[in-house]
Amino acid sequence: MLDGHNKLREMVAKRTLDKNIYGELPGSRSLFMMEYSCNDEALAAALIGRECNHSPIDISALGRAENYFLTTCAGNCDGHTQLYRALRVWNTTVTPIDARVLYDGGGNTPFVNV
Repeated sequence: MLDGHNKLREMVAKRTLDKNIYGELPGSRSLFMMEYSCNDEALAAALIGRECNHSPIDISALGRAENYFLTTCAGNCDGHTQLYRALRVWNTTVTPIDARVLYDGGGNTPFVNV
């Protein structure tokens, strides 16, 4: 999944997305304000195992927290279907962020700004 995300992010940056598949995507003022960290990506890949279960490793001393959402799918749907559904919800979600690209929307704020 991480490789697919990176490939999609690269296509967005290079403007090579097939509009017949993805349609017209809305712009984002905050996308390029975000900082990318190879270390954080490696940490995420190490913490979230293939079973997608809670990691026993406490990373709070690093000033980080794990933040992922696990759900089940009624009936017999595969991982592709679950991912597709999750991405559709994510794509239409508007999140309040400030000029520093930090989320400030309630009690889960400390867990979102990792």
